[in-house]
Amino acid sequence: MIRYFGFITRKLIQPPPLIDAEANASSNTDRLFALWQAIYPESNFSSSQVSAFGTLTNDPGSMEDVNTHGPSPFFVHLYLGAAPDNPGTWSFAPNLIGSHSVLDTSMLNTAANPDLPTTFYGQIPLNHALLAAGNSDLSPSKIVPLLRSQLTWELQNTEDVPLDISNVPSLKIHVVGQEVKPRVSDNEFPEYGHVQVYREVTEGKTGGLQEGEDVE
Repeated sequence: MIRYFGFITRKLIQPPPLIDAEANASSNTDRLFALWQAIYPESNFSSSQVSAFGTLTNDPGSMEDVNTHGPSPFFVHLYLGAAPDNPGTWSFAPNLIGSHSVLDTSMLNTAANPDLPTTFYGQIPLNHALLAAGNSDLSPSKIVPLLRSQLTWELQNTEDVPLDISNVPSLKIHVVGQEVKPRVSDNEFPEYGHVQVYREVTEGKTGGLQEGEDVE
């Protein structure tokens, strides 16, 4: 039997080291901007500029403006088929395979804490959805083309607002399969075979692992 998984990886982009005073000043300034925006939601207090060094979520040299996606928590939803038109139903859609929450990493300082991971991982099992859709043959020759045509994903914040995945270049989604031999008695463990990455499932899709790209 082959078990299929959708993998979500998010690589943190290392900002320049900050001393504590600078970090505190930055966080306090962010709070002031947040308060101003809450009081005056229609006002525009910022102007577009290029981020020279980048941040935890934005690439160095990228443009930052009021629409730039920040490090707030969000969800990655995987579907077998297209997501519903109404984003309010994304979390419980009939064709939802599973969801992965990407938490706020704005408080992480990997410069001061070099032992912190720089890439975060999540995985969503696919077999249950494939079987529920009537796919009794889970061989790669059947499943890989199916996932290529039907596997989709959407990003959404905690208030059910859709997010543009192209604004989160640090996020990558790919599909793997692994041969598993189930145990035959209670005093045994399953036997796991080689993990195969199926780049053809996600190639050409925004946010998906492309041919020639490495798996983090």
